[in-house]
Parts: sequence; C-alpha cells; structure tokens
Amino acid sequence: RASRGAHIKGLLTVSPNEEITAVVGLKEFSDDQYVFMATAAGVVKKVQTSQFSNAKTRGIIAIKLDEGDKLVTALLSTGNDELVLISRQGQALRMNETSVRPMGRAGRGVTGLKLSQGDELAAALRVVENENMMILTEKGSGKRVSFEEFSIHGRATGGQRVYGISEKTGEIIGAINVADSDEIVCITSQGKSLRVTANSVAKQGRAASGVKVFNIDPPDIVIGLDRVASDDNED
Repeated sequence: RASRGAHIKGLLTVSPNEEITAVVGLKEFSDDQYVFMATAAGVVKKVQTSQFSNAKTRGIIAIKLDEGDKLVTALLSTGNDELVLISRQGQALRMNETSVRPMGRAGRGVTGLKLSQGDELAAALRVVENENMMILTEKGSGKRVSFEEFSIHGRATGGQRVYGISEKTGEIIGAINVADSDEIVCITSQGKSLRVTANSVAKQGRAASGVKVFNIDPPDIVIGLDRVASDDNED
C-alpha cells in the first residue's frame, strides 16, 4: 500500500501536457459496442470500439476537445443505454443514449448536459437495474440515490437537482454505480485511501445534502472513488 507505484507515462507514450483521465477495459473491439465519453464542459460523444482496434502505445485521437476543455470520463455502452450525467454543483440529466449519434474518432461531440456558469461535469453513469448512484463530494460527504428518482430529459438540457451542495459538503468529485453489497474506496489529494460498504451510506432523495461518509482533515480533499472489485464482479 505504501509503495510509490510506476508512472503511467512509463508504459504509454503520452505528451508532457497530457493526462490519463479514464480507463476502459474491454475484451474485444466491436461495431456493436461503444466508448461513451464526456468532457468537463458537458460535451458527450460515442465511438464504436472497433475504431480503436489499431491503437498503439502512442495512442490515437478519441475526441476533439475545445480550447480549455478536458475529458472527464469514458465508459462502455451498447448504443441504446440510458445514461446519467452529473455536474460538480449538483445537477443530473438522465438521457437516452440514442440521442447521441455515433461519430468518428476525430469528432468533437455534442452538448450533453447544459451547465450553468462555473459548473463542470463530474461523472457519467449507465443506468443499471438493481443498482444506485453513489455520489461523493470533495469534503467527504455522500449519499446513494436511486436512478428512478430521475425522469428522462432531452439532450442539452439542465436536468434535475441530484445533490444539495453547500460550503460544508464541497462540490461533487465523482459518482459510481453501486449495488447494496458493494464496497467503495476513495482516494484523497494527500494519497490516503478510505474504504466503506455501500449499504452503510444513507439512501436519500434528489435534493438531500448527503451524510458524512469519510472524515477528511483540511487541506486534504477527496479526489476520486471507485467500486472495489470482487470475485463476483470482476468487471
């Protein structure tokens, strides 16, 4: 746990001003499976995984970013999924993936979530039956929310409130799918890792401000979270 680890740039040829922001695992490249991408500015795009079959260690273009924008997340989709886009300031848009047409790798994408001034996209989730959203803020607050709390809206709209953001909670840093039996782990800016069971985090309504999940000592903040892999859920 205490070892420093190897830098990803030692494995991949990445330019000095570029960062790894998302990792997607897949078993094969296909015309029927997509990489769905979302940027901080709320732009979304999907590309057939078959278009990445010739990617080498130096990489190939996946999305054309506007000046000042950055890729936030990427996930695998079927092309017909329902997705939820979540912003740092607590907005969420549930939308049909079919409203985003497939594009080539060099395309920019289209507006997914319409963001207010100063807001950014924090996460994109695929709606999965019998799972909930786990939302976590930079100051260690969080909650579980049912996907059923949200109705489907059109692309490029502002969505609905998903979290009551305040000075006490800080902004949302991420969200993941969880089942009741899952465990989650979060990482802080000072390199600490914290682990908790999903069902120990309160399930609340859309506008609630969550509960304290982790005790974070300033100036440390939470910067990421993920579901702990298990023998029953290797994906």
